[in-house]
Amino acid sequence: MQAEALAALHEAAFGDPRAHGWGREEFARALSDPLYVVRQSEDAYALARVVADSAELVLIATRPNARRRGAARAALHALEAALFAKGATTLFAEVESTNTAALALYGSEGFSETGLRRGYYGPERDAITLEKPLKS
Repeated sequence: MQAEALAALHEAAFGDPRAHGWGREEFARALSDPLYVVRQSEDAYALARVVADSAELVLIATRPNARRRGAARAALHALEAALFAKGATTLFAEVESTNTAALALYGSEGFSETGLRRGYYGPERDAITLEKPLKS
């Protein structure tokens, strides 16, 4: 049930039901894996993977009609608290350099740029890597 809800929210946010390689099956697998943590509301979700004391933000999505209303920020805050409770002290993220909305969110939430991966998403589509210390 939760995997279907996440897949539906993902499709609403990104259009393509398989955008970023995530569909119902991938969400179901992640939800059954203790390394993954997800926090979701009706309008947004944030999904991360924890390994030792580090976590990687895998996906974050918001329904188009809920954007710029704090839904992604709330999901990110809830996720960070859960990750810290699991022992993670650092959260890493990666975002396409043209995704100004995500970059603004991450910047306002204390993420710092750590690198650039040229052509990571394809020709002329770079990835910016980010990290943030997690606190209680």
